[in-house]
Amino acid sequence: MLSTEQEGGSRQTPEATLFQQAQAGDAESLNTLMERHERLVHYAVYHQQLYGMPYEEAVQAGRQGLWRAILGYDYQSGIRFARRLTKSSGWLL
Repeated sequence: MLSTEQEGGSRQTPEATLFQQAQAGDAESLNTLMERHERLVHYAVYHQQLYGMPYEEAVQAGRQGLWRAILGYDYQSGIRFARRLTKSSGWLL
């Protein structure tokens, strides 16, 4: 028996579906992704020098960066979103 990918179809992960829906304007999918990846914002804020910026202000800036990253993420690239964020520069601020 052949898998869906071997038959020529494409299997999309549930998270890839969320990215697709969020990028198409679905607010619920965007909110779900924001909630799932909120810890990355706090991790980045905690581990980066933010030039004296208050923690809560830095978290808010990080959330804005996360929002932009979600909307610009290529879910078909095969690179995990969290990995893409840690490798890209400038997503936080």
